[in-house]
Amino acid sequence: METKETDEVEKLKSKLMSAWHNVKYSWVLKSKTAFSRNSPVFLLGKCYHFTAVDDESPTESFTAEALDDDVVTGNADGFRKDFTSRVWLTYREEFPTLPGSTITSDCGWGCTLRAGQMILAQALLLHILGRGEIESYCIFIMLYSADVIDSHSGRTGSHSDPQGLNSEAAPDSRAVIILIPVRLGGEKINPEYLSFVKSILSLEYCIGIIGGKPKQAYYFVGFQDDSLIYMDPHYCQSFVDVSTSDFPLQSFHCPSPKKMPFSKMDPSCTIGFYSKNVEHYERISTELSKILQPSSKEKYPAFTFMKGHGKDYELSTGIEKREWPFIRDTRKAGTTLGDFVLL
Repeated sequence: METKETDEVEKLKSKLMSAWHNVKYSWVLKSKTAFSRNSPVFLLGKCYHFTAVDDESPTESFTAEALDDDVVTGNADGFRKDFTSRVWLTYREEFPTLPGSTITSDCGWGCTLRAGQMILAQALLLHILGRGEIESYCIFIMLYSADVIDSHSGRTGSHSDPQGLNSEAAPDSRAVIILIPVRLGGEKINPEYLSFVKSILSLEYCIGIIGGKPKQAYYFVGFQDDSLIYMDPHYCQSFVDVSTSDFPLQSFHCPSPKKMPFSKMDPSCTIGFYSKNVEHYERISTELSKILQPSSKEKYPAFTFMKGHGKDYELSTGIEKREWPFIRDTRKAGTTLGDFVLL
């Protein structure tokens, strides 16, 4: 009896949370976002220019809703179609109860997961439209080129076969999703990284950035001037059964883009790239290496490319093989790496 009452209370909390998020974020979804007519807009590597029909018009900005009107020309319609074709994944309510719980909604806690799903969906869109098969994705921090190349060919090592000698070397046909977690500042975003973020979102193989504001995850897909364009997962929508062949698609496409000043972005974020094959990765690494060159005001790049494999730099190997001689072999003192936090 007590368990049943507890379940009912949890279900009521879930419904109240969903209702609160709808009230809190529905007005944001319906609010109008202003875009400048004089500045280009970048969306996942594509550049769009908005121009007014009347060049003498004093109005220098317009809202996203005006993209449907005849007032705006240029690539405005192309931008609207491009943005609305991205996959939008948000909070959902009334989905089947998660095993071992009474949870039927991810309102209030699932925004980071939804942002991650959106960046994965963008990679799949690129891959499917490119007529290939995606079989691998990797998460890298100090980016190891040999690991990416091995992932493309299917030769990935394990504890029993660290060199990948016993794995079949598949042809260079596997695509790789590269996710790189970075921190662009201390407690707040470092404004010196603005040009870096712009350069990343201008690349055609960039699949977006998982980031946001403190305690709120967004999916960043572009920018205009010093504002980032994003898709917000916080709007709660009803569960859709995608196992049916004719499920509705409308709730999976965002009707209007949103903008946020770069200065409000949380410094912790994850950058995503799509690499089709080894040749593509070599071009990616070459272009990114140029972007990552520190400016006169910066001391360190956001991340770096390293030759070899990640296991070549593992802390668990002998000290004679390490690249960091200032780190002691703690195992000899009877401790483990679990006793430390590496930042």
